[in-house]
Amino acid sequence: MQEHHYLGLGRLIGESLRYIAIYQDQWLALLGWASAALHCGARDKRIGWTAALRQQRLQLIANNARFLILPDIHITNLASRVLGLNVRRLSKDWEARFNHPVVLAETFVDPQRFLGTCYLAAGWEKIGETRGFSKSAKRYVHHGQPKTVWIKPLQHDAIHLLTQSTLPLSTRSMMHYSIPFSKHDLDALQCTISQLPDIRQARGKRHQLESMIMMAICAITSGARSYAAIGEWAGRCTQNQLKRLGARYDHVKKKFIAPSEPTLRRAIQDADAAAVDGDLGNWIASLLKNADSALALDGKVIKGAVDLDGSQLQLLSVFEHEQRVVIAQSEVGLKKKEIDDNPLLSPTDSLKKTNEIPVARELLANMDIKGRMITADAMHTQCETARFIVEDKQADYVFTVKDNQKTLKEDIIALHLENTPVQAETIEKAHGRIEIRRIQTSEKINDYVIFPFVKQVFRLERERTIIKTGTTSVEVVFGVTSRTAADLSPADLLAVNRGHWGIEALHHVRDRTFDEDRSQIRKKNGPRVMAGLRNFVISLFRLMDITNIAKAGRDFAAKSSLSLRLFRL
Repeated sequence: MQEHHYLGLGRLIGESLRYIAIYQDQWLALLGWASAALHCGARDKRIGWTAALRQQRLQLIANNARFLILPDIHITNLASRVLGLNVRRLSKDWEARFNHPVVLAETFVDPQRFLGTCYLAAGWEKIGETRGFSKSAKRYVHHGQPKTVWIKPLQHDAIHLLTQSTLPLSTRSMMHYSIPFSKHDLDALQCTISQLPDIRQARGKRHQLESMIMMAICAITSGARSYAAIGEWAGRCTQNQLKRLGARYDHVKKKFIAPSEPTLRRAIQDADAAAVDGDLGNWIASLLKNADSALALDGKVIKGAVDLDGSQLQLLSVFEHEQRVVIAQSEVGLKKKEIDDNPLLSPTDSLKKTNEIPVARELLANMDIKGRMITADAMHTQCETARFIVEDKQADYVFTVKDNQKTLKEDIIALHLENTPVQAETIEKAHGRIEIRRIQTSEKINDYVIFPFVKQVFRLERERTIIKTGTTSVEVVFGVTSRTAADLSPADLLAVNRGHWGIEALHHVRDRTFDEDRSQIRKKNGPRVMAGLRNFVISLFRLMDITNIAKAGRDFAAKSSLSLRLFRL
């Protein structure tokens, strides 16, 4: 190919396959297939898809980037015969290699050199010409040599599949996930990661922090739970993948070198955890569709991250209800009881003592939450927090009321909301149980219920029935909100309360899928950085509308190229 093709061998862009046509042990032809061209006016017009669909479905098109009949081979109709045999197997081969099929083939023919007769004979369709531009680095350069564009559907409904809103499972295959992130979004992510503070000394620093953080993220998408697993993932990368990830190039060995497990471990342990949480959270927040969606506050203890003094890492997260992603996270620190009961803690450690209540205000202080609803459990039902949310941040709250606000709870109970009609009800059947939720609200609180800015109180009843046993249990909780019924109806209030518990589903995924509670990562900033990266990966999957995150992790583990394709590397 290098010797006889006018374009040379070159590097095939993106996902690629190479074929050799052999007959009776003699090589007849060479073919190279690559990822489709990013922009092609004639093709895009023929398909009739939108820019958004093109971004999502472009991977379903393969480009015949090289085709060479070897010298001294003179067989009638050989070129069209080779093309016909190749395209018949192309989709299955592509799926076997990259775990998704292709439904359309394209190629570009230089009319000054070839007429494209073999493509015509093989059933390809000529659909127009290019404008005479080629891509050089990140720019398009006009070379003034338009090429003819040919396409070949690999199945009868290829055009329909490329333009319909939802792909059938048979076409999506095991691994075809819709990637909703634009090139601009992913460029912004790369910029965000590249600007993370690197506190390592320049001496002996061989691998870039940006490259190692991207490797860690890609490994976690594949289900990596430990430093060793991240190191193993990096060690399995091909030279091309290491290059795309920005790995170090060894000029002596003349190859790209993957960082070792100790190197990755030290980089993650020494990373600025607050910057990782803040910068990645801000990037996720920038992608959210609804800027007014409710936000939930909730904390989680990383049970396995037990330090030598017996302390545990506790993190407080801000969770967006609608798309169920984490957009901010902060370390709570050690609880006072842990410090008082442990004489081994130093005076420096004692400065860490706090709980979620003041940390919640510090976390929200750095966020633009004007006009949004903040939901929280009973721990945060505090007068100062309510004033901070409404007065300082011009937002609203929905708080659960329990025994930590005993007088407030008794005042709500004294309204006897159970005797009023049920104003909204939902019924859900899932996980082997039926759950009925009923809500009763009241604005007739006058001066009886005393709490800052309270406008409405509610009584929420959850009736849960285990289908297999028929056992029924009933739980009743009370709450307050700063919004009136005109601004937040009983049905909306019931939905907001239900949305708050989506953060518990997030904690379940971290514990079960990523085995976070049993993680032995405990030194320096490692536990918090890893928790932040897990949050980030889960948020990515949810923005991709992936419901089974465990299965997605297995799918990404099966092909490391998927993680790189997710970030368009």
